[in-house]
Amino acid sequence: MIIFICNRKLILFYGVTKKYNKNTTIMSSPITKDKKTVQKTIFLLALKEICEIIQHSAGLYHKEGLYQDMVIKYLRSWYNRDFEYLRETVFPWKFMNPDGTNKFIIGNNQGARTDIELPQLNCIIEMKATNNITKEEVFWQLRNYLEQRDDRDWGIIVNFVSKKIGKGLVGPRVELFMMIKTNRFVTTQHSLSAMNNYNNELAKTTKSNMRIYQTYGPIKTQCVPSREELFENIGGEEQHLQDDTDDEE
Repeated sequence: MIIFICNRKLILFYGVTKKYNKNTTIMSSPITKDKKTVQKTIFLLALKEICEIIQHSAGLYHKEGLYQDMVIKYLRSWYNRDFEYLRETVFPWKFMNPDGTNKFIIGNNQGARTDIELPQLNCIIEMKATNNITKEEVFWQLRNYLEQRDDRDWGIIVNFVSKKIGKGLVGPRVELFMMIKTNRFVTTQHSLSAMNNYNNELAKTTKSNMRIYQTYGPIKTQCVPSREELFENIGGEEQHLQDDTDDEE
């Protein structure tokens, strides 16, 4: 199996391939150098295997919640039955005050809710059940969750795709991505010249820091067998199953 590099802007590393074992090839890049990151990558590959089995055995077009429950069931059975697997964890949004001191909580019924958390691994799993490739907003969703949580330093996106996608109309499959926090930031300077007309105690400029994440993926499972293989048409004048590629974007 070869793990592909996605061309999304959020993916910040490149490398050459090296052998992990006789069945798996992983990227030789900054993300695979330290022991903890290698362990994360191995768990990612194990989760990929579980998701492939789930999609092929349970079938397509299930709700996201069903896939979540099945992933936890398989992780408990095959990975570690003693781990905690938290579902639908809710927490408030906290952001830095304008003066850069402390943090304030956003109320007004605003809150975040993660899909699956693995406290022993400091990991958040964000799951989707869609009809398309993984969208950039999902990367930002997981990134925003991780930024709120000092007790979580990495996460995984799992997207159960139920339709043929892409220019070549590749069959249904599961896409997985890994995101890891770094201690590096992109700093942007902001002018406060207009605001100084109202508050002359403000500095003329301020800055914001946005954390850089290392991402790994997509890792793709085997495609589900085609409709022609699974639904044998034994009669009828017209195709009785709508072609799910008619409304492809």
